[in-house]
Amino acid sequence: MFNKKNYSGINKEASRKRLFKILDEKGIVQNQLAEYLGISPSAVSAWRNQDKFPDMENLLIICKAIDVHMEDVLVTYDDSYVR
Repeated sequence: MFNKKNYSGINKEASRKRLFKILDEKGIVQNQLAEYLGISPSAVSAWRNQDKFPDMENLLIICKAIDVHMEDVLVTYDDSYVR
């Protein structure tokens, strides 16, 4: 059964940083990502530069496009990977 005491929640700030580190390593720029997702470059900029995080649907699309498991992007508050 689920034990809520062991789940600390998703750390969106750390996950956002990890996502953009991976995108940078793969050479994907904001304009490319925005065009692929069909959103404005300013939306992607907000994800990178503000306290914003892609919704789960966009995150899943991004992860599939760059061949990265979503679990490798998401970080919990206790700094462990979500698996």
